[in-house]
Amino acid sequence: MSDKMETVPFRIVLQGDVGKEPPLENIASLLRHLVYLHDRLVILASPKYRPTAWSSYFFHRGGRPLKEDELLKAYYLKQESPIEIGIIISAALALPLAAKAFVELLRMIRDRSLDREYKILRNEQLRLEVERLIGNAGLEDEYLLKQGQDDRRERPSDVVTKDVIRIARDEIKIKEVKVIETARRSR
Repeated sequence: MSDKMETVPFRIVLQGDVGKEPPLENIASLLRHLVYLHDRLVILASPKYRPTAWSSYFFHRGGRPLKEDELLKAYYLKQESPIEIGIIISAALALPLAAKAFVELLRMIRDRSLDREYKILRNEQLRLEVERLIGNAGLEDEYLLKQGQDDRRERPSDVVTKDVIRIARDEIKIKEVKVIETARRSR
């Protein structure tokens, strides 16, 4: 039995530029896109949920089958500029890959000046990074098996890349991603 422990991001704080008196819709949009990215990563990291990652119901509130203890939660919100959002990654211990990928993708958005045009979808480096982050544990094989059944199905890495683009295009630009608290779990 191994006594190796790994740390997983559990509480994070995002800071972003909002300008003076930002429209509430801009804040709501960023929050919604953060939830989509998080939920998609949790779904892809958990074999029991994977079929819903491509479902057209994914964008409906009840279309994602996550349990209460797997949802992204807010513990802090400061609306003045720079906006700060304190987030609890509830699924961190059960699905550490999803939690780590969520934080790393947010850092990618912060660190890169992502092109706001759709040519980012053709960015092979971003696609490969997304595949690395989501672990690609049989996802591409699953995709290829189901491709014949549904020609509209997108690769998992392309779907997550679109989620990243949504956040990068938001009016509120992420300027900082701080891990405030980590959880420890056995490997």
